[in-house]
Amino acid sequence: MLSLGLSLCTATSAQEISEGHCSEAAASRVRTVPSAVIKGLRSKQADPSMTSPNNPLVWRIEVDIASSSLNMTYVFICTPNPGHEPDLDLIGIH
Repeated sequence: MLSLGLSLCTATSAQEISEGHCSEAAASRVRTVPSAVIKGLRSKQADPSMTSPNNPLVWRIEVDIASSSLNMTYVFICTPNPGHEPDLDLIGIH
């Protein structure tokens, strides 16, 4: 029973770490927008159709930004890449 608890804890930690890396990567990508301020950041696991057996943790990251002339949400799909920067793809701007 103890080993089950430890493996669940490890899985949750790996999931949280991969989510955190993806969120950081998305935030740094939108910081390149001149005078924009990040107003919100949301993450959730991407649709199962976007995952693979080799990489089941694919994240959908939404970053809300605002400046004096615009309010937008950048939407990314992020695949963690242990030991490297995550793969981050912009899929939309709303």
